[in-house]
Amino acid sequence: EIGVRLVGSEMCIRDRPLAYWPDGSIKWNGIAGVIPVGMKNMVVKKIRKEDKLGSEEKPDMAFVTVQETTENIRIETGLISVYISRKGQYLVDSLLYKNVKVGENLRLICTTQSCPKLENISLISFVDYQGELKSAEVERVGYVHTVIKLKGVHKGKTGREWLPFVVRLYFYAGSEQVKMVHSFISVSYTHLTLPTKLEV
Repeated sequence: EIGVRLVGSEMCIRDRPLAYWPDGSIKWNGIAGVIPVGMKNMVVKKIRKEDKLGSEEKPDMAFVTVQETTENIRIETGLISVYISRKGQYLVDSLLYKNVKVGENLRLICTTQSCPKLENISLISFVDYQGELKSAEVERVGYVHTVIKLKGVHKGKTGREWLPFVVRLYFYAGSEQVKMVHSFISVSYTHLTLPTKLEV
């Protein structure tokens, strides 16, 4: 763990080794934390093993909590509450800010066209797809930040499933912001299909 000393107080941030040198020492280290806006004077220091938070201890600050059931996942950051189903057409069922619903039914939308727009092409067909969530899991959990991994496909009205995706949602303690990373694989075996629009 690493501690950050802020003007008269301390705030815990989380670190995670990403790569190691052949001798076993850390080469790259990922660090997650929420630093207050406008904070200028701070010092990074190491925390001794005996000073690290135990599994039953919580830092004296806002922290992320995760509640899981077989049907959904609930994430609390201290400012927002997010409800995510394990399967279905929505990435996020509802989003609450300070117990007030501010968003719901977040989903992916994709539009494709049959061929590139060329001068000698007079007819181009477009097809709409919607994201179909296949699974949701807690990929990384901690007091400072938590990552939810969502996997699924884009599904058309004919039932065709295409464009597999992985969406990762990052939540941070005491923050109303959610970081979203969207990855997808574009493969077409039968005919040329060009994704022209991806929306959330």
